[in-house]
Parts: sequence; structure tokens; C-alpha cells
Amino acid sequence: MKVINLRLHYPHCQQDKLVEVSEEVFDVLCQSVREMRNYERRKRYHQAFYSLDAYNWTENYALEHSLSPEQLVMLAEEQAERDRLAAALREALAHATPTQPNASAPTTWEG
Repeated sequence: MKVINLRLHYPHCQQDKLVEVSEEVFDVLCQSVREMRNYERRKRYHQAFYSLDAYNWTENYALEHSLSPEQLVMLAEEQAERDRLAAALREALAHATPTQPNASAPTTWEG
């Protein structure tokens, strides 16, 4: 019979409690401790601190690449150009006569 300390296996135990267990139980407990330590070691080595299966957005977040500084500048310039065009369009429509906005509407011809 082997003696184990339950405090090492059960985190809710605050004090040492020694228990005699059979050889099979002792082997299973040692194997589970070994597997947990190996898992933690692999997790730390590969820096995998979360599972991709944990949430449905995690995989997309992990695969998403951040934009380069050049791409960020280009996106800002494109947005500024769209804002300038929208402002110019609003100004042009403000100076249009009442019939001009309707001139681009499709007309139907009856032949």
C-alpha cells in the first residue's frame, strides 16, 4: 500500500491528509499528474494559452494578420478621398436647380 497526500491532488484541501491507497490507484494518480505536467509544458512551449475551439471567433482572430503601416496609411488616404468626394457631391447637389437632380432619372419612352 502506498501513501498519498490528498492536498497535492485536490486543491480544495487546505491541510495535509495522508491516505493509504492500492498500487493501481497510486499508479493512476501518478500517471495523471505526469500527463497534466506534460500538457502544461507543451502549452507553455507552444504559447497556446487558449483553445481555438473555446469560442467561435477565436480562430478568425488568431488567423487575422495585422495591417502594415503602409496599408494603414493607404486606408486613411482612401477614406479621406471618399470624405472629400461625399462633401463635393453634397455641395454640388445644394447648388443644383430643382430639375437637375431629376434629370438623371430614367425616362420611359412610349413609341
